[in-house]
Amino acid sequence: MYRYSILLGLCLATAAGVMAPLGAAGVRSDAAMLKRIGSRVEGRTGVIAIEASTPVPYVASQPDARTFVVELRDVVTAGFEDAFTADPRHPIAAVRVESSQAFDGTTVARVRLTLNQPMRPRVRSARNVIYVEADRVDAAPSVNSGAINLAGPATAIRDLRVAKRGNATALTLLGTARLVTTSIQEPKDGTPRLDTSYQSTVYGDVNNTALETIQGYTLLNGRLSWSSPEKSWEASLECQNLTDRLYYSSKGDGTYNGGGYAFGAPGLPRTVMLNVKRSF
Repeated sequence: MYRYSILLGLCLATAAGVMAPLGAAGVRSDAAMLKRIGSRVEGRTGVIAIEASTPVPYVASQPDARTFVVELRDVVTAGFEDAFTADPRHPIAAVRVESSQAFDGTTVARVRLTLNQPMRPRVRSARNVIYVEADRVDAAPSVNSGAINLAGPATAIRDLRVAKRGNATALTLLGTARLVTTSIQEPKDGTPRLDTSYQSTVYGDVNNTALETIQGYTLLNGRLSWSSPEKSWEASLECQNLTDRLYYSSKGDGTYNGGGYAFGAPGLPRTVMLNVKRSF
């Protein structure tokens, strides 16, 4: 009878060991819970508070200019309190929570934030709460303040400078943030053109952190154009960044909040464009 009791105990233990992983399906028994997601506005800063039941590791990333993602490892999302309130003053327009699994089967709570405008939020944590902070772009320094806002795109051109360079006239635009060229109309007189553009060093924060510093760079660009005598055919060959210079348009430092990462967006490499136009 004693041997049968031992055998029965071993069978029950084996059955429990087989069934437990099936019921868990990748969720650890000690996994933390996502408790609450709240939002508030503090002056010109919008804050998203992500609260878990215990302090948890997390990774923040920005897949594009208007999306910010915070992933919490070993966190279950079921039953959390959604206290996010849409507010026109808040730079974060929407929050979505997704439940996923990492490559090793670990449960991951993914908090996806949609930004009102392109910007780079900041992340910090205190105990079991992760804070995502973003500054409103419409609250940039005034045009006459002389300060440059690095939180988002330019909202105003604050100065225009004109200078003679030989037979050419150079125009320099100064804005409240970095100005990005979206299109350039070149002269169509068939004259070859070679020009340079220079960007001085840009610091991403007030402490001039090395990982958020974009070193200055100079780019060389060229263009050749042609048109038929009757102007019915036009063609142009343009090359941007002739020397294929490696430079960065943006950088970020995630090491200060324990994320253990840094990121950067390289600028445009050598790019050749051929345009052909036929007029009827």
